[in-house]
Amino acid sequence: MSKRTWKLYLADMLASIEKALSYVAGLRYEDFLGDSKTQDAVVRNLEVLGEAARQIPAEVQKKHPQIPWSQIISMRNRLIHGYFAVDPEIVWTIVTHELPELRKHLEAVQQEEDSVAGNGGGRNEKP
Repeated sequence: MSKRTWKLYLADMLASIEKALSYVAGLRYEDFLGDSKTQDAVVRNLEVLGEAARQIPAEVQKKHPQIPWSQIISMRNRLIHGYFAVDPEIVWTIVTHELPELRKHLEAVQQEEDSVAGNGGGRNEKP
C-alpha cells in the first residue's frame, strides 16, 4: 500500500473545511444549536481537519507559520477525546470565523506548491 503524500492531506484539510462551511451556510447560530445532525457533521469535519494536519511534515509546517498547525491538531485531540464536552458555541465560532481565513492560507500553500511542482500539487496523485 502506498503512502499518501502530504499534499493529499492538505487537499483533505481543504475538503473538510469546504464541507463544514457548506453545512452551516445560511444558518443562524440558533439554527445550528437546534440541529444536532449539523453539529455532528461539522465536528466530524473538524476532526478530519485536525487528523490531516497531523500528517503534514514538520518542515512544511515550519515553512508556513501563518497556519496554526498546533491549534488545529489540539482542537482535533479535544474533539476526539472529549466529545461530550464539545461546546457548540466554540464550534460555531471556529466554523464561521476561523475556517474561512484558514481556507485562504491553505489554498495559498496549495497554489505555492502547485507552482513549484508544476504538476497539480499532488491533487491528481493516486492515494
